[in-house]
Amino acid sequence: MRSQSAHAVVKIALSVFAVCAFGLSTAMPTESGWSDLTDAHSYSFASNRLNFPTGVIRSPTARSALGQVFNNSPPYAISNIRFLYANFYVAIDGTPNPERKPGNENTIDFATVLADGHAYPVTFDGAESVVLGDGDFRWSDPLRDSDGKPVTLAANSHYFIRTSRSAPAGGGLVVGSGDFGVQPRFSNQFVGDGVEYTSSPQMDKRLEGTVARYRQGSAPVGPSLAVATGWDGSPVYLILGDSIAVGQADYDFGSRGVVGYIPRGLDDESSKRRNFGTMMISGTRPDDQGSEAPGQFQLRLSALRALPNRPFDVIISEMGQNSRYVGGHVLADFQRVERTWWEFWHEVCPSCHIFQTTFPTHARATNNTGWTSSEDQQGDYPNGIRWQAGAWFRTGPLPNYVTTLDVTPAFCDPQHPGFWKTSQWRGALSGGVSRGSTQALVTGASRPTNGDVLVIEPGTPRVEIKNIYNVEGGGPWKVSLTSGFSIDHPDGAPLGLAYTSDGTHPSASLHKAAARLIERYKRDGLLP
Repeated sequence: MRSQSAHAVVKIALSVFAVCAFGLSTAMPTESGWSDLTDAHSYSFASNRLNFPTGVIRSPTARSALGQVFNNSPPYAISNIRFLYANFYVAIDGTPNPERKPGNENTIDFATVLADGHAYPVTFDGAESVVLGDGDFRWSDPLRDSDGKPVTLAANSHYFIRTSRSAPAGGGLVVGSGDFGVQPRFSNQFVGDGVEYTSSPQMDKRLEGTVARYRQGSAPVGPSLAVATGWDGSPVYLILGDSIAVGQADYDFGSRGVVGYIPRGLDDESSKRRNFGTMMISGTRPDDQGSEAPGQFQLRLSALRALPNRPFDVIISEMGQNSRYVGGHVLADFQRVERTWWEFWHEVCPSCHIFQTTFPTHARATNNTGWTSSEDQQGDYPNGIRWQAGAWFRTGPLPNYVTTLDVTPAFCDPQHPGFWKTSQWRGALSGGVSRGSTQALVTGASRPTNGDVLVIEPGTPRVEIKNIYNVEGGGPWKVSLTSGFSIDHPDGAPLGLAYTSDGTHPSASLHKAAARLIERYKRDGLLP
């Protein structure tokens, strides 16, 4: 077991300083019954862009999907690579018991790893296809080359996993979510992901050919987890969280395709890149997942426990802000749910230390200003349960195996706690735009920020708020938006930039700011 340094609890009152400063509480880990991650022969996570499916596509006829997902190897060389394929999903609708079954079989027609110019077939008990029963899962065999030798991937290398998955007529095809961190919302955006839907498997693309983008926001098809041997002794993280941890609305994809502030921070190389895997699912809450009961974590943990050891040794939880008690009036109700969540994961991994994040700002925009102004925001600071929860995270008492990571300062306006940070950027349309258009030509004092939010005609009844996913040109700049305009806007219409489009999910700039806090915690030694 790797030792953890103890850190003193920092007591911070709920104030302007509290929500825009740092607070910690810590403890030492304990021993475990399930085999720990111990040496290079243990399995550790082998990709930081995979997650469990989040829904099904149903069709009266047989349906097949060919998906290609970009992956990154850990910061150490890996061998004996294995992939998990699951025939269940985790619903993102916020209802209780999110683990669901499709009600029918799914078939993995084939899976192929594409790396270093080679194509390596994935096998299951020696076969290149496998039928998954309703609610079933299967770990693949260790990846081998044509000579039967283990495939080894170098540290920090890129590879693809191509998968063909089919469902019978009238059945549900299990798929992921398009803005999930499994792949960018816009397939093939920088990282080469793709997904195509057909009536039958595309067996001719098993070892070669391309996987084209099917449509914007298309649901990816791929494995749920990857593990491998070769662990170098550095920390391996399991990330648990909801849509903000996933990186929803973070539309600025880096070279490794990692989005969301926790993955961004762990993936950073200047503070030593850390290996991680995720069980982050949009829309989920701790209330419904602190158990291995059916519908909660039964299926996902059954899949993990099929491995001879845990593939992680540190846990980061971002979970809590979707709790039904956040909107209530009694902090004790939220504390009870959050403690149950922590206790559950402590039982799953007694030797793992748990790091719990604080929450981003949540505030409404008023006067049609679209979060371009601090004065025109409304929130529940300082008495809302979300803010009381943040104070509790900072000052305790917490279980001795839980440490607080204060990330709220990355999101809040230092002068207006409880409100979102605002941008000083202002510009104008260079040429009018028509209803339905997803692009606009804009002028301004500087280049618009990729991944942030374009606010058209702020402060007027004609205001529209659109996420930017790409910026081109040298001024004027062509911005591409995730959805089309609802109305026409004239040449010269005023523009602003914001750091949220809905008052809940931060844009790329704030995810990056929070990632810098994660990097700081790594450098300071709070995060191992």
